Amino acid sequence: MRRKYSFKNLFLGALIGVGIILNSYGFVQAKTPLEEAKYVIESCYVDKVSKDVINSSTISDMVKKLNDPFSSYFTAEQYNDFLNSIDNKFVGIGIYLEVVDSGIKVTSVIDNSSAKEAGILPGDIIISADGHSLSKMVSEEATSYIKGKEGTSVNLVIDRNGEKISKTVYRKTVEIPTVKGEILDNEIGYINISSFGQDTANLFTNVLEDLNESNPKMYIIDLRFNGGGYMGAALDIAGHFIGKNPAIIVKNRNDEKQKINAYNYKQIDKPVIFLINEYTASASEILSAAVKDYNKAIFIGENSYGKGVAQQMFRLVDGSVLKITTQRFYSPLGNEIHKKGISPDVLVKEEYTDSLFVARLLTYKENQALNSNECEIGNYVIKINEDYYKIPISKVREKGLFKAFKSLVKGVDKSNVYVGTEKGFKNISEDIINNDLKLFYPDFAEGKRVSKNLKDNVIKVKFNRELDKSTVNNNSIFVVKDSNGKIEEAKINFINSKVITLTLNKCINKGDKFYIVIDKKVKDLEGKCIKDKTALEVSY
Repeated sequence: MRRKYSFKNLFLGALIGVGIILNSYGFVQAKTPLEEAKYVIESCYVDKVSKDVINSSTISDMVKKLNDPFSSYFTAEQYNDFLNSIDNKFVGIGIYLEVVDSGIKVTSVIDNSSAKEAGILPGDIIISADGHSLSKMVSEEATSYIKGKEGTSVNLVIDRNGEKISKTVYRKTVEIPTVKGEILDNEIGYINISSFGQDTANLFTNVLEDLNESNPKMYIIDLRFNGGGYMGAALDIAGHFIGKNPAIIVKNRNDEKQKINAYNYKQIDKPVIFLINEYTASASEILSAAVKDYNKAIFIGENSYGKGVAQQMFRLVDGSVLKITTQRFYSPLGNEIHKKGISPDVLVKEEYTDSLFVARLLTYKENQALNSNECEIGNYVIKINEDYYKIPISKVREKGLFKAFKSLVKGVDKSNVYVGTEKGFKNISEDIINNDLKLFYPDFAEGKRVSKNLKDNVIKVKFNRELDKSTVNNNSIFVVKDSNGKIEEAKINFINSKVITLTLNKCINKGDKFYIVIDKKVKDLEGKCIKDKTALEVSY
């Protein structure tokens, strides 16, 4: 579900208002934009400013001296581009991309874009634009040849599976919805909010209603890489989780505090998980803090950015716009957000695994799980906050979610992780946490570990009884790769009636680790099953 994003305009901020008319606030009539800017900053900036700032000779210098990364001065054109960025509008050909040695690779094509109309496909590599080779260019340089003003065209040469194709593509305004939703695993309502734009609250309500028709067991709200937007949109969406309760506390330059309520909606009555990371900022943190304070969801991922200040826009007489910080904001319980952020309940490092996969493991919320008479050996129960989640290990193995499950176990306190045994659920031991084979196959006997060199792709397995060859196949004995949990193709050969070999078909890399899984379906010549299901580790 993740995409590679450009972070140029990532931290949009929590915007209180746009296009404010100065006279409506009773400001004095100023003769020049500079005089207006001085008055606005002196009267409205969140902190008192020094004379050195006010006496600046240009507006740009004045803003620079504020030493505030969230205050800006826009020309009219820049201001329009900024607003469009909040609403996910931009001028271009409409592709997502990544840089490769030969140019830029198209990872996906946006619907209703000119790239779509021109027949550009995911996997195409754009090797030149208007005669400029894009080989070995960094992203900013390469895309500068593709970007341009609306209505203009760019001539592209594309490498499609070795075939060179020329296309002329016109640039136009592309609008990507700020909210997208889908049903995952036939039971999860997944909603991604990429920005808090003017129409985001309505889009969220519509997507939520559509997903509700599928009656999902739970919802996952993805705020990763969401740098903010309009405060009002965040407060509107908060109402779906906390109802008409205080969602934020704002404080102005005079230390005057005000509680602002969320909008009044029927609250979601199913388990909710929020995904956050270090790029979740500002308006995203307003929503997250409110939901977290009222214990309406669990949070998975990384600590959020920590932007607890809001900006206001002031249009000056020449059409330029001043964006300055005018308020600090706090969670409904008064918790500090600025430079602290929102902490996750389950810490998951994105560079190791996608936190969405971790969230997809938590579909079985069962607060009586530990007291249940039905304790299947090898299944897990994990406590997060005050709730218990049952995790069938078969689900982890079937979906290949090994890395996600390992991240989940390591992302919570070990005292909150339980594994099913013959005597019921017991706290997980360090022995299991630090042994991947036992973690993923707790219901299997552990075979002897094997270390091999890279050139040896043949794994020998010995049994203590003669085997019925008809019971030995890729359904009863198979090879699983540790990194992704996927079953690898392996050819089974008999050396004799007690010894078999498994030959891996794929190339092996240094550090690869595999599990040989032997099921009870394997029988001896007398028709007896092997004593225990067994798994053994093979490392390279």
